[in-house]
Amino acid sequence: MTLRDYLRRQVWIGYAIMIAGWLGLPLSLALSGEAADIPQVAFFAVAGVLVGVLWLVVRVRCPKCKARYGQIATEIAFGFGRRQRVMFCPYCGERLDQPYEPPRRVL
Repeated sequence: MTLRDYLRRQVWIGYAIMIAGWLGLPLSLALSGEAADIPQVAFFAVAGVLVGVLWLVVRVRCPKCKARYGQIATEIAFGFGRRQRVMFCPYCGERLDQPYEPPRRVL
């Protein structure tokens, strides 16, 4: 696994949370049938999207220098757009395509 693969996985997690919240609104409205449930359903759907955005802004960081990538996380992970692909961390200069082993969590 490279640093870019690690960052790509973190970005996918954030997007998955946002999409789940976004798709959860029409799905839960279709299943609920009660008009009184709409405010609660909308609250949880918007909260899911906001949690996904916060994940991208706060959780996606450089594993070496711990700098938050925030708005450039998607560009670093996937290289979308016309610009050249980002090859190094903009904060510490660490190469993103070098091997990286994420820390293991002990339960």
